[in-house]
Amino acid sequence: MTTFRQLRSVPGVALLLTALLFWSGCGRETQQPAFEPLQTALDRTRPPASLAAPVDRDDWTQIRKFYASRGYRTAWTSGGRLRPAFDEALTALEEAEQDALRPGDYDVEWLRAENARLGRGFLTGPAASDNEVVALEVRTTAAVLRWATHLSRGRFNPVRRGEWVRSTAARSPSDIVGAALDSGEFSGVASELRPPHGEYHALQALRQRYAELAAGDGWPRVEATRTLRPGAKSAAVISLRQRLAASADLDNRHASGSDRLDTPLVEALKSFQQRHGLASTGALDAATRDALNVTAGERLRQIDVNIERWRFSPRDLGRHYVRVNIPDYYLGLVRDGQVQLGMRVVVGDGETPTPVLSDEMKHIVFSPFWNIPESIANDELLPALMSDPEYLSRNSIELVRVAGNTAEPIDPGSVDWSGPLEDGLRFRQKPGATNALGLVKFVFPNHLNIYLHDTPADRLFSRVSRALSHGCVRVERPVTLAHALLADEGWSEERIEEAMHRNEEQWVRLKQPVPVHLMYFTAWVDESGRAQFRRDIYGHDARQGAVLDRLARRAKPVEQS
Repeated sequence: MTTFRQLRSVPGVALLLTALLFWSGCGRETQQPAFEPLQTALDRTRPPASLAAPVDRDDWTQIRKFYASRGYRTAWTSGGRLRPAFDEALTALEEAEQDALRPGDYDVEWLRAENARLGRGFLTGPAASDNEVVALEVRTTAAVLRWATHLSRGRFNPVRRGEWVRSTAARSPSDIVGAALDSGEFSGVASELRPPHGEYHALQALRQRYAELAAGDGWPRVEATRTLRPGAKSAAVISLRQRLAASADLDNRHASGSDRLDTPLVEALKSFQQRHGLASTGALDAATRDALNVTAGERLRQIDVNIERWRFSPRDLGRHYVRVNIPDYYLGLVRDGQVQLGMRVVVGDGETPTPVLSDEMKHIVFSPFWNIPESIANDELLPALMSDPEYLSRNSIELVRVAGNTAEPIDPGSVDWSGPLEDGLRFRQKPGATNALGLVKFVFPNHLNIYLHDTPADRLFSRVSRALSHGCVRVERPVTLAHALLADEGWSEERIEEAMHRNEEQWVRLKQPVPVHLMYFTAWVDESGRAQFRRDIYGHDARQGAVLDRLARRAKPVEQS
């Protein structure tokens, strides 16, 4: 093993070696020997005191693995001087805000200072000592791996029991960085780390627009104490015009004008309401006023949270998949990047939220039994049964004894209802028109027992806010969805209708499982390029935004050498 000081002590060797290393830095990296001072430093289980502030224990663990995997070869220096990859890495860190990340979290000021000190010329600039090389390598790697992890996987773990199930992580960010260094093409590493979805890139562009709005004057508040309907006159209409013009809902030609809620303004208000998941009435009501008065800075924070959320999502959604956006109460069946079918859905309420998760649909069940969850049985069914002995028969509910995969109906009259329900006894609702699952359910096995299903309560789909279920997702057009999933397997809509009304449970296995993604996005860009925002119905934006705020306050200090 060698040190740079030993190489520089041989006349003429240092200049020749540096030149050769420089040219190798423009393409695939040549194999260098291990750098002994770096290996010695990394033999420690904790970072040295001189690096403790900018490099924490988690960083140190990743750094040790990173250099061990490359045989303790330097990554950012050659011959004690900076390699081109260092400059490319610094540029990537400086541009982190494009991805709603904070450059200050990645030691950018210190790296800039080192670049200015050592980067005046690859062949002619000053060379660092061995200790300086170790510090430069370690701090640069710490910053780059932290950034790579944040960019590809997010800054925190979103898992929340029963509410958020994280997808399996893809390729290691450290491996991606190492491969980019070995190939000599580090400039493209950000593109490989970012979520590959078009929605992510659209949010990036939207973020830039809202960052400019937030940095400027934003938009005015709309002060209206009563509902203003089309044709109404009010001083609040003047500020309403300015507000809608600022968000491009109203043409600038109408930004100033009368205090009457005239036709152009009504149409602009309808556009705003559509973009925010509100009833599109053209009237300035309380819900619309509240949405109008969310500041540009608050919308920017909402965009940032949703950008972060894409990093928690599967990188590969599949070629053919079902996607439910919970806050939008909407299901889309996507094939080859195009929405083949869309429909409204009902999702869980605040007490029993629909979880964020991804799995594969493997079965469709026609005329299903509803196996009533214990929580619903204890909280709702048993109290109803105590006050109404005929409740079970009137609602087509039977009591069964469950053993393994079998369920044997038993006489409710043989049970002592004065105490806790005996182990092994469960309630289930028989197939039929009054079944809570409707006439079909779509099964994607998961530990939370969540699925898509029909419902006899069709009236609920006409509501604007549809967080009304016990957690499963009720679909508006179950026959159409079943046909879209089974058409290639020879199922017509007539055959599906027949199976749904047979009152006999029938399980149909899909020949090809279909990925199902239950997602939670309150900000996105639609197909026509319009910004869409939705209410944070479960408080995920608030909680995850607070985590990002705490992380921002813990940003690592900058220490200049």
